[in-house]
Amino acid sequence: MTSLFDTLVMVMCLWVCITGGFSRVCNIQETELMSSEFITQKVIRAGSTNVKVHCMGSENIHVAWKWNAQLLNESDQYMVNGRILTLQVASEDCGGVYTCHTIPFGEMLSSTTLYIAYEPDRPELSCQAKNPFILTCTWTVGRETYLPTTYQVNASYRGTPLKCFKKINNINSCFIVVKNMDLNKFVITVTAFQLARIKTQQHLDVFLER
Repeated sequence: MTSLFDTLVMVMCLWVCITGGFSRVCNIQETELMSSEFITQKVIRAGSTNVKVHCMGSENIHVAWKWNAQLLNESDQYMVNGRILTLQVASEDCGGVYTCHTIPFGEMLSSTTLYIAYEPDRPELSCQAKNPFILTCTWTVGRETYLPTTYQVNASYRGTPLKCFKKINNINSCFIVVKNMDLNKFVITVTAFQLARIKTQQHLDVFLER
């Protein structure tokens, strides 16, 4: 039988938690509840087939699936097998947040954010001389690829390789120190590498006058 003292302690704890006294503790508990075990991220290449998204939590609960808060039904694009959602083909518009919910109450059990990875777009390269001795080149990288992508710049002048120095405050820009400038052309190439493989490149011939 619960004593009067235990009852008073329980009432006080409940009152403190409701009024915010234990708000930090409650927030920590809520964060732990939605830990990385229940909130996950996946990066999938565009065009991948039979991509599976798993619903975390109790195995004995029937679930419904949503994509970006919209209820999903089986179709040519999606196949539902209990707690596993299968994307037949990961097309470019399949990226987003996939959540599973209890039936019939709708409580969210877990969430998976799916990123569709692309090959890099062809970089757009441009160069200009801001003074007679510095040639500055910049390039745009296009849309987010969601895979490690690096860009390498190669430059030459009259057949001699030149170093293009990266700018500290702009990762998509570099500059070349110009010597003995004449009418011969500079050849500039920026190449996009994804997972150590050449994917695309842009070539530019630059002519400078004295």
